[in-house]
Amino acid sequence: MVIRKILLLLLVITFAFNYTSIAQKEIITTEGKKEFMADEFNIKYDYYLSDGDTVFHGKYTLKKPVIETEESKYFEFLNFSGWYHKGKLDSIWEISSGIAKSVGEGVFSDYKYSFKVSGTEMLARVEFKEDSLIQNWNIFEWSIVESEIQDTLLVLSLKETSNEDELCIHVYKPGEYMDIYVNREGSPLGTWLYNSSLEDSIHIRKWFFEEGQLIKKEIIKSDTAVVIETLQEVEVDIDFEIEKLAMDNEYFRILDIIAMYNSPEGSRYITKERPSFELLKETKYRLLETDDLFFQLTGKDNYIDGFAKIKRYPYSKEEKSLLDRISKNKQEIEEKIDITIADPQISIAKLSTNEVLRFITLLSHLKEQTLMPINEILRHYDDGALEYIVRDTRILQKFELKEAVEIQIETEDGDELSPYVLEGFSYDKGSLSSLAIIHAYSQFIADKVSQIEDSLDYYISELKREENLVALESELIKKYENNKELCESIITDQINEVAGYDVQKVILGFLDGELSSYSKLENVDKKMEKVEPLIDCMSNIERLLYTIENVPENIQIVEDGYTRTVFNPYTFTNMDEKIKQPIYKAFHQNLLPYIFDQVKGMKCESVRAVDRNITNLFEGMVDLLKKDTKKLERRVRRMSDPQKIADLLEIKIDAN
Repeated sequence: MVIRKILLLLLVITFAFNYTSIAQKEIITTEGKKEFMADEFNIKYDYYLSDGDTVFHGKYTLKKPVIETEESKYFEFLNFSGWYHKGKLDSIWEISSGIAKSVGEGVFSDYKYSFKVSGTEMLARVEFKEDSLIQNWNIFEWSIVESEIQDTLLVLSLKETSNEDELCIHVYKPGEYMDIYVNREGSPLGTWLYNSSLEDSIHIRKWFFEEGQLIKKEIIKSDTAVVIETLQEVEVDIDFEIEKLAMDNEYFRILDIIAMYNSPEGSRYITKERPSFELLKETKYRLLETDDLFFQLTGKDNYIDGFAKIKRYPYSKEEKSLLDRISKNKQEIEEKIDITIADPQISIAKLSTNEVLRFITLLSHLKEQTLMPINEILRHYDDGALEYIVRDTRILQKFELKEAVEIQIETEDGDELSPYVLEGFSYDKGSLSSLAIIHAYSQFIADKVSQIEDSLDYYISELKREENLVALESELIKKYENNKELCESIITDQINEVAGYDVQKVILGFLDGELSSYSKLENVDKKMEKVEPLIDCMSNIERLLYTIENVPENIQIVEDGYTRTVFNPYTFTNMDEKIKQPIYKAFHQNLLPYIFDQVKGMKCESVRAVDRNITNLFEGMVDLLKKDTKKLERRVRRMSDPQKIADLLEIKIDAN
C-alpha cells in the first residue's frame, strides 16, 4: 500500500512538473503559407520555443486554398486539422477532402459573395498518441447538396475489438455492408460477413478462417444456402507449404479456382461473389488513401496490409513432365485441326458434302469442347493457380472423363446428321495419378484426331481423284479470296453513290454465288468442265474491279473536259459553264447508270464485256470533245434509251 502511494505521488509530481514547464513557456499562434504535397496551403498552428527550436503544441490546421475558375466550375478541397503535444501528433486528427461546385446566385456580405456548394466530401478521423497511430480509424463519405449532407455514400471504421490483438473493419455503402476481422499482422480471423440487398433479394456471403486460412464459404440467397468447402484434405504422402499471400484480387482469384475444383456443384455461384470482392477492394483502397495522406504528416506507413495463409502443393518432377507433355499434345492437336479446317479443298467440299461437314464438325467439337478440361488445367498451370490444388483428388472430381460421348452433328440448314460416338477411352483410377490420366486422355484425343483426318483425307482423295482438279481448285480459291479482299478495299462510298447501289455487296454476292454453284456440282467430270472457265471469270472480275476503282477519276476527267471558264460581263467575274450539255447530261443520266446496271446483272460470260463498256464510255466521252457534235446534241436531247444514245454517239457499249 505504501509503495502504491509513493508511485501515485511520483506520477502526480511528474504531471505537475510537465504541466508547469509547458505553462511557463509562451504559446505562440501563427499563420501563413506552407509548401505541402507540391502545393501551397494556408497554415495555422500553436507552438513554443525550446532552445531556439520550434515545437508544435496545440491546434494545427492546413487548408488548401479553394479556387473556382470560369473554365471549371468545380473545385477540389483538402484540409488537415488536429493537435500536437510537445512536438508529437496527439489526440484526434481529421482530413476532409472532396470536389464541389458553387450553386445559386450567392449572398453578398462584408464585401464578398458567399455561395452554397454541391458535391462529395470525404472525412477521415484517426487517433494519435505521441506520434503513433492508434488503430481507431473512421472514414465517411457523403454527397453535399446546397451545403447540406444529402446521402451517406460510405462509412468505414477500423478499431480494436474486445480482444486487443484483434481488429475489426466495418464498411457500409447503400445496399451493402461488410465486416472483416484481422490480427495486428493483417492475418484474417474468425468469420467475415458480406450482406447485400442491391438486388430484389438479400444476398449473404460468409468466409470462415482458421489460423489465417480460409476453411469454407457460405453463399446464401433467398434463404437457400450453398456451402463451398475450400479446406483441402491433406494426405500423409502429399507435400505442402504454407504460403502467405496478400489479400488482393490474385488471392481471391486463387480461392475461386480452388473452390471450383473442390465444389464443382457450387461453381456457378462463384462469379456472383464479385460485388463483395469489389467492396473489399474499395475498403483497402480507402484505408491506403487515408494512410497516404497521413504519411505526408508523419513520414510513417500506418496501414496494416492483409495477408492470408494458403496451402501450396509444389509440383513433383513427374507432374511437371506430365504437364509439359499434355501441353505439347494439346498444341499439336489444335495445330492439326486448324490446318485441316483451313484447307481450301475441304472448305469447298464441306459446302456440298455432308460427310466432309461431319468430319469438320467433329474436329471443331474436339478442339472447342473435348479439349476444354485440358485447356482449363493448362491455363491454371500457366497462371500458377494449379499449384494450390490437391491435384490427385480434385482434378478428376471437377472433370468427369466419360468412356463414351455422343456428339450431335447438324448441317448449316439445321438438319441432323447421324451422331458420332467418341468412345474407347478408359483408365484405372487406382493405379494412375490424375495428371497421368489427363495425359492419357490428351493422347487419346490426338489419336482420334489422326483417325478422323485419315478418314477425311481418304474421302477427299476419292472425291477429287484428279490431281489437276486439286491444283485448279486451289488456284480458284486463291483468286476468289484475292477478289474478296480487293473488292472490300477498292469499292468506296463514292463509287456506290455514282452507281446508286452497294457495288461491293453486289460483287461479293456474285463471287459467293459462283463459288457456291460450283461447289454443288455432283461429280469430278462436271467440276473439271467448269473450274477453268470459273478461274477465267475470277481473273476478269479482278480486271473489272481495277476498272471500277478508276471510275471517280475518269468522271473528274469528263467533268473537267466538259467545263469551260467564261467572262460574265454583268458581274465582271469569270464563271464555269458546261459545254455540249445534252451529251454531258446523257452521260450522267443515261449512260453511267446503264453500265452500272450491267454490273448488277452480269454473269461470268459478260464480265469482260462490262469491263470494256466502262472503258469505252469514258474514252468515247473524251473523243466527243474533239468533234463537232451540234447535230448529235439536238438528237440526243430527245432520246432516253441508253443503248441507242451510245450507238448515236458512236460509243461502243455492248448490251448484256
